[in-house]
Amino acid sequence: MNRFQLLAAIKLRLIFLIVLSMFISCATDSLEGDFTTKKDPIIEAPDTGQQVPEKPDSEPDQDPEADPAPTPNPKPVTPTPKPTTPAPVPSPVVSTPPENDNEAQQILALVNQFRKESGVDPVVLNSALNTAAFKHSKDMNDNGYFSHTGQNGSTFGERTKKENYSGFAFGENIAISDTARQTFNLWKESPGHRRNMLNPNVNEMGIGKSGRYWTQIFGKN
Repeated sequence: MNRFQLLAAIKLRLIFLIVLSMFISCATDSLEGDFTTKKDPIIEAPDTGQQVPEKPDSEPDQDPEADPAPTPNPKPVTPTPKPTTPAPVPSPVVSTPPENDNEAQQILALVNQFRKESGVDPVVLNSALNTAAFKHSKDMNDNGYFSHTGQNGSTFGERTKKENYSGFAFGENIAISDTARQTFNLWKESPGHRRNMLNPNVNEMGIGKSGRYWTQIFGKN
């Protein structure tokens, strides 16, 4: 085979390869078009203007077939006992307010000595009369007045009843003074106050002092 025959054979092979390549290319394009047309159609949902709330991250997905979580058995609660309120302790009955006790004893001693000298039986202190006398002295001292009539219009008899005095109130003495001795001397020198201190029908007495205001009440029980 000469050179011209060889070249011709090569050309024929090249032409054959080119034609074969074109045929394969056409066949491939036809197959890709078929796969595209066989895809499922895409449908866009209409815009309703509402947003679907997202599931919060803190809420885990629930499996309907999963076993429910076991419920823990509650521990028995022991009832707390209620505190016991102690019974109120009654206040001791005193003969006179503490700040007046010594002075009340001084007045009592002076009055009983005076009654003894006059042939009259002695008197004793009564807690209800002491309280009524002290409250009247305090009322006069706090409100700056001096009278047997209380600021609320009360009499000494009404004031003793308010303190639950079980006897009968006979008289009341009042004074503005500094000491027990001065107060007693003022009452002793006044005819009306003197009669109250020497009244033979009384057997009890109350003394109360607030500031410089003194009150003395006599009673029969």
